[in-house]
Order: sequence, then structure tokens, then C-alpha cells
Amino acid sequence: MEQDNKWYQLGHGGFANVYGNDNETYAIKQLKTDMRDHGNISRFKREYEITKSLEELCNIIPVYNFNPKTYSYTMLRCDKTLKYYLDSENPSDEERTLIIDTILRTMEKVHEKGILHRDLSVNNILIKKGNSEIYIYISDFGIGKSLEIESSYQTQFTNGIGQNDFAAPEQLLGLKNSSKASDVFSLGRIINYIYTGSVDDSSHKYGAICDKASSKNNKYRQSDAGVLRQEIEHQKELNDNDRLKNQVFEQIRRGRYDDRSANYIQSLSSLELSENIKNQQGFVQLVIWYVEKYYRTNSDYILKIIERINKNCVEVANRFEEADNFASLAYQILSNSKLGYSYELRANAAEILNWAAFDLNRFYAQDLVKDLKSGGIEPLIEAIFEE
Repeated sequence: MEQDNKWYQLGHGGFANVYGNDNETYAIKQLKTDMRDHGNISRFKREYEITKSLEELCNIIPVYNFNPKTYSYTMLRCDKTLKYYLDSENPSDEERTLIIDTILRTMEKVHEKGILHRDLSVNNILIKKGNSEIYIYISDFGIGKSLEIESSYQTQFTNGIGQNDFAAPEQLLGLKNSSKASDVFSLGRIINYIYTGSVDDSSHKYGAICDKASSKNNKYRQSDAGVLRQEIEHQKELNDNDRLKNQVFEQIRRGRYDDRSANYIQSLSSLELSENIKNQQGFVQLVIWYVEKYYRTNSDYILKIIERINKNCVEVANRFEEADNFASLAYQILSNSKLGYSYELRANAAEILNWAAFDLNRFYAQDLVKDLKSGGIEPLIEAIFEE
């Protein structure tokens, strides 16, 4: 593409540049000159063909024609990437919900067609504004794959296995390991970024679902984008359900819990969870039940819960006595050796108890520390308790 008065570069990626001109409707994506070997040309054409095959889906970026002579194709021109939109503006919760719903519904249909994206990120989702509305498009199927085709292009380049912050662990080992669950991993981290600006920060209302989606082990993730969307929809209903909250509080009163209790915990932000612990001794027992029930099947998420409580307890406890429930929670985790909690989990619990006992000088918490020491605890955990 000659860069003259008519055409100018709009953006670039690892393999291609995108050009525009005074026509605000169309852009041209062209394979970089130094990337035009057989493999990359094949990949670039496959990107066009997969995208074109999905043209019936209104939120897949429209592409119009492929020019084999210039190694380029025409596409709809958008205004910015989702990353730029999120970083430069402050979308309302309604806009964030719309973006997530659009992405999930679109990828659900892509998965139903037996196609993997394998490079989903906030950089490969595009935003176009018009008439006070935003339009969301999924693009860049360059390392996409049709599950109906036995073989697909595999590159040895690092940027050919997806963007590291969003790519599933098994995909980083090789594209052949990818599945719909690999796209789910990326989607979970995209949702995190939409709400928190970080792929790793899941302290939002769908955090439990995103932690499941981005589990290191793909067998614990949702199987495809449709299942992920359904879980988000279900959680959305629970978040707005006052009846569920009343039922859970009745279960707390009776000391008997079921899946409704688990759903309620998962609907809370990390701050809301800590507020409930602070205000209700009965809620401590609910959290202990939840930790014990789910630790074996999702230890990563349980660790994140305790890490967040460790982080937030200082912020929510405005009076010294409000630390006692946190101390009780930490003590029960540390005194339970049956489930074989990881060192990281127990260390976070010990830090919570140490804060209550010695930073705040709560005698109740100090007695709990003495009880642990008298029963014998490992030296690394005992070293955390410094009076």
C-alpha cells in the first residue's frame, strides 16, 4: 500500500498494517512486506476466509474482498480497539454489560459453527461509534481454526500463539492443544479487563465465573462461550434477586447451606464479601463451608477469595472489635488440616490473624494465636505471628 496523500496508516500488528483514507467507511489490511513468506501468506488468507465465512454474524468485522497481488483485503473501518476505548473513556456499567453480552453471544455462535478464534484479546475487538451508540466487532482470526478441518496453520513465532496475557496456558505450549475452552480462558480475562483494567483482577460481580473461565486447568473451565454466557446470565439474575439474599440469610441463621449459598457468595464483590464477614459471625461459617466445599475442585479461586479478604479486612474494619470475625475465619482455616490447604492459603490466613492479634492488639485474636501454637504449627506459618 503506497502511503501517499490518499492512504495513511491507521494501525499495525505483528503481521499486518491497517490503512485508511478520507473514506470513513472502509480500511485496508495488508500483510507486511517482510512477513510475506509462504506460511504467513497462508495464514493471512485464512484470516480473511474464516472471517468471510462468518459474515452472517453481525458482530464479526465485515470483510469485502481479498487482493492476492497486494496481499491485502478490504474491511469495515472502526474507530478504536476495545482496549483503547476502555483505557481512554469511562464506560457506564450498562455499556460494559452490552460489550460483554455482545462478545459472548457472538463467540457462542462462532463456537457453534465449530470455529476457534485462538487470539481473543481487548486488542482484537474493535469499536465503532455512530448515532450515540457503540458497535462491537470481533476481528483478527489469523490463527483461527475450523474444527471441521483436520489440519491448520501452526506458526513457530511467539506472536502466533496469541497474546500472552490472554492466551490459555495449553495454547502457549502449542496451537494444536487449543480448544473452545482455550477461547473461554481468553474471554474470562477480557471480562476482567472490562471491569477492572487488569486481566488478573477478578474483583467484580462476575469474578467467580471469570476465575473458573481462566483456570489453569482447562477441565475446570466452562466448555465453550455459550456455557460461559449462560453462567453470566444466571449470575446477573442472582445479583438482582433480593429473594435469594433473604433465603441465604435464613440458611445462615439455621447453619445449613446449599447451592443458593454458594451462588450468593459468588455474586459478591470482594469488598461486599468482607463487609458481610465483618457484620455477621454467621457469615464466617458460611465462608468456611464454601472454602471446604470447593477447595478440592477449585483451589485457585479459593486462594483468591482469602487473598482478597486479607487485602480488604484493613479497609472495612473501622473499629477494633470488627476484626474479631476476620480472626475467627483465619483461625478456622489454620486449624483445619484435613483438606491439606496450600501454604499460600494458610499464609494469607495467618496474615489476617496476625493483623487482628498484634497490629490491632485484639486479645481475642491473640488467644487464637496461642491456641494454634500450643497445638503445633509449621515454623513458616508460626514465623508470621510476630508480636
